[in-house]
Amino acid sequence: MSILTQLLHQTAELQKHVESGLPPGDEERMDFIRTLDDGLIERGKLIDQLADYIVKPSEHERRDEVLKQNTSFQAKILMLQNQIRRDLQQIHLKKETGRKYEQPFEGMTDGAFFDKRGV
Repeated sequence: MSILTQLLHQTAELQKHVESGLPPGDEERMDFIRTLDDGLIERGKLIDQLADYIVKPSEHERRDEVLKQNTSFQAKILMLQNQIRRDLQQIHLKKETGRKYEQPFEGMTDGAFFDKRGV
C-alpha cells in the first residue's frame, strides 16, 4: 500500500471521528481527544514520509484527492478546536463567577485615596 493510500485512509478515519462530534461527558471527551491526538500523530508521520516520496504519474489522481480531503479535514479540525476553546472559556467563566460568590470582598480596596503628589 502506498503512502498516499495510507494517508487517504488515515485522514478518512480521522474525518469520521471528528464528524461524530464531541461527546457530552468529561471522560468520553478525554477519550475522544486522545484518539484524535493519536490519529493526528500517525497522520503526521505519514506526511513526513511524503517529503521523500516521488509521486508516480498513475498516482496523480490520488494525490489530488488527498489534497482535497486535507482541505476539508483542516476546516473540520478548526471548527472542533473553536468548539473546545469556547467550552474552556465557559468553564473559566463559571469558575471565576463561583470564586466571586465564595469570596465577594477579594480584591477590593479599603477606600484609601492616592493623589498625584504621593502624599
